Amino acid sequence: MANHGVKTGGFIGFADSYGDSWLNEFGKFAELRHIKVVASERFNRTDASVTGQILKLMAAHPDAVLIAGAGTPTVLPQRTLIERGYKGAIYQTHGIATPEFIRLGGKDIEGTLFPTQPVVGARTLPADHPSKKAALAFVSAYDEDKYGKGTVTQFTGDAAGVYPRLQDAVARGTGARA
Repeated sequence: MANHGVKTGGFIGFADSYGDSWLNEFGKFAELRHIKVVASERFNRTDASVTGQILKLMAAHPDAVLIAGAGTPTVLPQRTLIERGYKGAIYQTHGIATPEFIRLGGKDIEGTLFPTQPVVGARTLPADHPSKKAALAFVSAYDEDKYGKGTVTQFTGDAAGVYPRLQDAVARGTGARA
């Protein structure tokens, strides 16, 4: 956010420990980067509306809003921001990098800023990107015929990165390979 000129930020996240952890970390990093958090709201994963929370956020006029959640429930606050005319930047967490989020969000999620594994966009990475070769190797090895076309997600990349470490830990702990 700071690298994009954001001076004020709003936060809306799950009303649970996941949201708590994101709010705590966002507050720490915002302070370090001289971003003032001007509003903070919460929502439940099963809420049918977040209009009240979004109106409170927008009344604080943040340059950007961080939506801290995962999966399809995070479409609701983003869609509500768009429907209410919010023009600032919208950031989400790595937890949205799924085909379901994209399908459900449609045009309302275009332009969303979020971190993700290089495997998610492996084919679109620039040729000189340092992770392109490894990301493409993973995507090529991933069996979309078995798991479904377009099912490479942040989480498949995470699991693939952890498995060799798990295998090594088991081998060192038991003297055998997992």
